[in-house]
Amino acid sequence: MGGPKALLLAKGLPLVVHHTRRLFEAGAAEIVVVVRPDLVVRTRAWLDDPRIRILGETTVEQAQSLALGLAALQPRHR
Repeated sequence: MGGPKALLLAKGLPLVVHHTRRLFEAGAAEIVVVVRPDLVVRTRAWLDDPRIRILGETTVEQAQSLALGLAALQPRHR
């Protein structure tokens, strides 16, 4: 395929758009999407929603991306 799977089009929209919509429909209040740094602008163009945070991180394994996303969802201490 050669590109990020989350940005593959399905019915004219990237998969990540379909997934975030379903998560909000299921009751998610906030979503964190972790992408390569070079994909932040492109991803943000598709996910223009203040409830979605996009992290541009370089990771080697999927587990690292998951850990970063989960850490970003932790309550912020003031």
